[in-house]
Amino acid sequence: MDPQHLAQKVIQTSLRIGPDDQVLIYTWQHTIPFAEALALECLRTDAVPLISLFTDHLYRAAIAEIGEHTLRKTPRPLLAAYDSVSAVVDLGGPENPRIFELGAAGKGAAFQESLQPLIAKAVARKVRGASLQVGYVTPERAHKYHADYEEWLDAHNAALSADLEQMAEEGRQVAERLSGARTLDRFSTACAGLTKAGLLLQEGERYKVNQAEMKRLKALSTLLNK
Repeated sequence: MDPQHLAQKVIQTSLRIGPDDQVLIYTWQHTIPFAEALALECLRTDAVPLISLFTDHLYRAAIAEIGEHTLRKTPRPLLAAYDSVSAVVDLGGPENPRIFELGAAGKGAAFQESLQPLIAKAVARKVRGASLQVGYVTPERAHKYHADYEEWLDAHNAALSADLEQMAEEGRQVAERLSGARTLDRFSTACAGLTKAGLLLQEGERYKVNQAEMKRLKALSTLLNK
């Protein structure tokens, strides 16, 4: 997908970035064109972007040479940035998943541990986010996972190209149809699973909500939460 087209969609439609926003963009070396496009689109909306870069080479070297104590340290400049950041875009990486196979497993866990305070602050402040995962779709990963790279890329681009506003409208229509309904038409194999669980009762080609079982589960939930 064209980086600029994706940037416009994410910044304008998905995150609705405006002049008061501070946007943190996480990128790896192979997704820099997307990070640049996102940053430029932020500036066009009078928002302020900040790009955080990590690379396969740095990760590989850190895992090989640096101790767990250091890898476990949270980057305080980034932690401080979360006091004012209002949106985060994660492009995904690394390019080659084999770097996760290097070094002791504890080092990778230590690195992930260092990021937990960032995630906790983002959740606490309700920071908007978009995980685009463009950095995961690479020839190296396709080879590792025994996947057809071109087919994978086409599917991923198709997902990114989806009309989000249309999907939201269709979702609202489905919610309206199901809201308060006591009888459901057979529309997927999900009905079979719900019937087996006792939550639906089958009547010919139609299904009805098992109100008795729903009341029992509600009473049990109330009891357990006391």
